[in-house]
Amino acid sequence: LDEISEMSLPLQAKFLRVVESGRVMPLGGKAEYDTDVRLVAASNRDLKGAIDKGSFRQDLLFRLNVLPIKVPPLRERSGDIRLLVDHFCGQYARKANKRSRSISRNIRELKNYVERIMILTGDDPVGETAVKAILQQAGATDIGSYSSLRQATDGFEKDYIIRAIKGADGNLARAARSLGLERSHLYKKMKSLDIDVGEHRQD
Repeated sequence: LDEISEMSLPLQAKFLRVVESGRVMPLGGKAEYDTDVRLVAASNRDLKGAIDKGSFRQDLLFRLNVLPIKVPPLRERSGDIRLLVDHFCGQYARKANKRSRSISRNIRELKNYVERIMILTGDDPVGETAVKAILQQAGATDIGSYSSLRQATDGFEKDYIIRAIKGADGNLARAARSLGLERSHLYKKMKSLDIDVGEHRQD
């Protein structure tokens, strides 16, 4: 159960009966059934504070809080960032029926952006507006200017490659290494993204 604190008080009362008795009645049913489950509940709010405010039942927290596990905020677990990114890459790949790929270890900007977001947004859930503001402040591309995912992806790739080339002082061999690409692959990328090879080639 995610965000148990969002459960209404009437539903909390019903749910407490289920937790205490281990029996449930399906919606529209006429008989109760025994259950055999392991219950895991999560919340990013202070449930004891919610009890004081009258928005959460103390007896329900007593039943749920048998083995509490506190998970620190992500800004205190920077080592988890890559694991999460790889997880989301795999998740998207499965959804889009694509081959799963991971983010190159050379790409440090992503880690910096995530850390910045975690530091600047406090303990509350991070909203879309806050993320856009932070990324735009960091000089990231405004995805709202694109009309499709393909266009946004190409725009980001083009901008990132040009930045890598500038960071390598125009040396394409060095830029390719920083991007984790073979030089020939970088040339193909530049051609497909309409980046002038002759303008940047200094190697």
